[in-house]
Amino acid sequence: MNRRLFQQTLGTLFLGLLLAQTQRVAAQPQPTPEVAIDQFLRSNAPLPGADAQAQQQYLSLRSWIGAYQATRQEGNHYLAMFEQGALPVFVELNASGQIKRYGAGCPRSQSLSLSQLPDNLRQVWSKCTTLNP
Repeated sequence: MNRRLFQQTLGTLFLGLLLAQTQRVAAQPQPTPEVAIDQFLRSNAPLPGADAQAQQQYLSLRSWIGAYQATRQEGNHYLAMFEQGALPVFVELNASGQIKRYGAGCPRSQSLSLSQLPDNLRQVWSKCTTLNP
C-alpha cells in the first residue's frame, strides 16, 4: 500500500472513530433539573458561582433546615425536602446538564420559625410568610 493511500485510510478511520464517539456522547440523555438538584444536594457541593457570603448563607440554611431527603417536581418548579422543612428550588442547567445557577424560594416548615433562623439568614428570609414568626 502506498504511503498516501495509507494516510488517507488512517485519516478516514480516525474521523469515523471521532464521529462515533461524538454521536455516543450526544446521544447520552442530559439529567433533568430534578435529578441535577438531587445530585447536587446529596453531594454537599458548594453553590455554583456563589460568592463567600452566599456560600455561608447556604451552609447556614442547610444546617438550620436539616439533612436533605429528596426532590420532587411541583408545577414548573422543584421542592427540595429536608428533615425540618422544604425549600422551593430553581435551577438553570448548562449544556452538559450541570447546574449553572441555583436559587431558592422561601423555606416551608411547620416546625421551624423565623426567630430560629441563624442571624445571617434572618434578614434574607424576613419577608417569608411560609415561616412562623
